Amino acid sequence: MDETTRFNAQDPTVLSPEEIALLVKYAEALIIEEGAQAPEAAADLPTLTCAAPPELVENIYRLQPEKRLIVVTKTQMAADLAQVLSRSINANHFALCADGKWDAKPALDEISRLDSTLTDDDDTLLVIQSEVIPGIYASEDGRLLAKGDCLSELGGKRLFGKHFHDAWGSLLPEQYNQTTLADDTLDFTTRTFAIANLLVQMKKRSDGKVPVPENTMVFASGKCLVTEWETPADRDEAVRRVFFLLLFGAEERSDALASMLPMLADAEDVPDAFLSDLERIYVNGAGCSFRKWNNILERLMLDYEEMGILKGGAAE
Repeated sequence: MDETTRFNAQDPTVLSPEEIALLVKYAEALIIEEGAQAPEAAADLPTLTCAAPPELVENIYRLQPEKRLIVVTKTQMAADLAQVLSRSINANHFALCADGKWDAKPALDEISRLDSTLTDDDDTLLVIQSEVIPGIYASEDGRLLAKGDCLSELGGKRLFGKHFHDAWGSLLPEQYNQTTLADDTLDFTTRTFAIANLLVQMKKRSDGKVPVPENTMVFASGKCLVTEWETPADRDEAVRRVFFLLLFGAEERSDALASMLPMLADAEDVPDAFLSDLERIYVNGAGCSFRKWNNILERLMLDYEEMGILKGGAAE
C-alpha cells in the first residue's frame, strides 16, 4: 500500500485494516457510546464511555480541539449528532464508527498527510507523493526517499516522521531524483548500460543473488539502484530473465522476437555484434552463463568507448 492512504471507492463506510490501523496510530482517545462495539485494533486506546448521546457530544466538544479522536456509536441518534458535529469541524477531524460503518474520510485525509510528512536533522520538511518501487518514494519536490535502511550505503540525510519523530529512512543523494530517473520510454542504448551496471553489482556480491526486477530503478545514465535481491534456484536463468525484462520491457516468452523487435528497431547506436548475441540467446535459445554475459558486456562497453558514447561510468 502507498504511504498515502487509498480509500475504498465502492463503499466509503468500509475501511481496510491498513486504514483502521492508520486511524489508531494517530488517535489519542476513543469515545464510545455505552453498549457499542469498538474496533479491536483500538482496544488499547484511552477510552471514555458515554451513557447517553448528549454526554457523547459534550465530550467530543471538550476533547476534539486538543486530541485526535475515534468516536464509536451504537444508536442512530448518537451517530446523527456526531455527524452534525463533524460537519462543523475544519481541522483535527474525528473518525466516526457508527454501528460498524465508518465516516472517516476527512480524518484519513488529514492523517495521511501527517503520515506522509517527513523531516531531516535540519527540520526541512518533505512530503511523500508516490511510491516509485517497493522501498523508494518520491517527494513532492521530486527527491527520492528510501524507507528503512534501504540503500543506506549511498549515504544521504536521515529522515524522521514529522509527527512522532520516529526514524523513517533516508533522503537519497541529489543525483538520484525524479528528474534523472528513467521513464517507460527509456531508449535501448541506455537499457544496455543498465544491464551492464547490474552485472557489475552482481559481480561485487559474494552471495550469488540477483536483483528483483520490481525493486530495480534505472536512471537516465544507465545507473541502477536495487532495493531487494533474491537467491535464485538457477542463477544463469535468473540473470537471463532480469536482462530480458530490462532490455525489452516484457517477460521472455516463446515468441521472444515479438517483444524484442519494437526496441531493436530503435537500436541505432548498438553494435551489431551485441545484437547478434541477443539473437543467439533469446531467439535461438542458446544458453548463456554469468561468465559469458560478463564477456559480452565487457566487449559492448569497449565498443561503446570506441564509439564515444559511454555514459559517465554507468556500467562501473
